[in-house]
Amino acid sequence: MVEMQKNKHSVMYFFIVSIFLMDSNLLYLIKLPGSISQINTPFNKYAILLTIILLFVIIKKSSLNIMEKYGFFSKYLVLVIFGLILLFIYSMVKYSENLVDMFIISHHYFIFLFSIPLFFFLKNAEEGEKRIIKVIIIISVLTCLISLIQSLLFSKTGRVVLPGLTTDMYSIRSGRLRLATTNVNNLAILFLLSGIVSNEIKKKRKIILFIILVFEFFVCYYVFMSRSLLIVYFITAIMVIFFSKSKNRVFNILTVLFIGFGILYFFDTSEFVNSFSVYSSTGMGLSTSNRLDGIKYFLNVFAQNPFFGNGFIRESRFDLSTILHGPGLTYYYSDLGIVGLIAESGIIGFASYAFFLYFILKNWIFLTLGKLKTTTFGYSVLTAMLFFVISTSANLIVTNPRRVISLAVIMAFYVYYLDKQKNRGGEHEIL
Repeated sequence: MVEMQKNKHSVMYFFIVSIFLMDSNLLYLIKLPGSISQINTPFNKYAILLTIILLFVIIKKSSLNIMEKYGFFSKYLVLVIFGLILLFIYSMVKYSENLVDMFIISHHYFIFLFSIPLFFFLKNAEEGEKRIIKVIIIISVLTCLISLIQSLLFSKTGRVVLPGLTTDMYSIRSGRLRLATTNVNNLAILFLLSGIVSNEIKKKRKIILFIILVFEFFVCYYVFMSRSLLIVYFITAIMVIFFSKSKNRVFNILTVLFIGFGILYFFDTSEFVNSFSVYSSTGMGLSTSNRLDGIKYFLNVFAQNPFFGNGFIRESRFDLSTILHGPGLTYYYSDLGIVGLIAESGIIGFASYAFFLYFILKNWIFLTLGKLKTTTFGYSVLTAMLFFVISTSANLIVTNPRRVISLAVIMAFYVYYLDKQKNRGGEHEIL
């Protein structure tokens, strides 16, 4: 019996790692042939969704037991399904879309289901928590290393050599190759920050974690070139350290201040700040201008139809392009966070996200006030995840197809850590 459980957990681990690798574009090393490549792209998550179904087949009735015992999962599922049914009906009537069209547009909403088998693995597999965190950091480091090498090669030779790096995965900015971050990169940053301020991790290990963290920050700056993410990481780091329950909290705060003054002294921060201006001399003023105009346009969409927003529209519906992307075809939901969410799906689509945000905020407050107990590492992870979700809501929201894996992982870890404190004798109902 024990051996069977271990085998089941091993198979689950294989599929979980596969999901992280697929979401990381298979590290850009594998090029899928022909039309098969379309089942796993930054916006198409069909292969991941199929793998999640296989995980549910493995855990069988346990998934129902989990949803029954931990009400958050079932309540969120009801909100998603109810919202999608209403949006499907609205969009099919208004735009003459069919049911297949609706699934193509909205299939990423079901990726959150990954949180249920992931929670099962965290709770039941031997060293499940450690194995998941470790593989996320390893894949993230590999992604950063491969991306950095490709970026340096492009700067020197002008060539893209990675077979799995397709044109929709990169762009050129300031003469350099710019790649997008993946979910494992963001999640790894959260775990690394939490490990550094944790009481449970030894100093030698913290030094290694700090070196990896610095490397990941550098790659985000040099290769990913994401101004928004750098701000998100910085806000998250400050909040993790400020709310840390570490014995060396004062030292950690002083370290942040020291690093902050170092950045201000050694780097041209005025250029970074200037890059957000519509009059930016860095060439990114158009991006800022488009987003500001996009906010006005999408807020007007929401004001005209607050219940449904635009509804679901396929990218291939060129006759509806001006509704989907504005009169200049330059506005995208994925660039504008909550504004993009409510513009596409109105209050109906926002309801499930609001419920998720309420769940993690409410339980984090209980932890902060001492009504719930967890390890300093666990508390720091939940703090990092909360402020990552809040700070990405402006334009990098976790409900977006590119970042929805992060949503599932955050759900799983929140319920996992809350369940651990409950098993220690804490009295608290997990929604």
